Amino acid sequence: MKVIAAAVVGAACGAGWYFSLMAALELPCSYGPFACSVSRPLLYVPVLVVLWGVAAWGLLWLARVRPAWPVALAGVAIMAALAFALVLVLLVLLRWWALPVVVPFAGAVGHGLAAKATAGYRGQLGRRRPDGAPAA
Repeated sequence: MKVIAAAVVGAACGAGWYFSLMAALELPCSYGPFACSVSRPLLYVPVLVVLWGVAAWGLLWLARVRPAWPVALAGVAIMAALAFALVLVLLVLLRWWALPVVVPFAGAVGHGLAAKATAGYRGQLGRRRPDGAPAA
């Protein structure tokens, strides 16, 4: 259930990130076409990744996915890497119509994988019992 909830949150945050980026890139810019086409994505992409990562953490916490912070942090990182790779493949294939589907898919996969990887984590990583043996 934790993986499904994380995947749904990841898909929602991936879609939100994509559509907010598209809306931000359509804002008017008065610095010239080259300056706007280079500087705006370099500014907007990381800012929106951080904002939607915080939103993913909040939504995961509300969905009672515990611990939420490693799932949100790793999920956003996996989503960004997977979306970047898939977008490059789509640019080679000239399939622009699939971009609004690829980023939410990457978000769902990224957050789902992160939730699966942190399924047994309870904040006790590396702790030892009083007798020196590793914690079970």
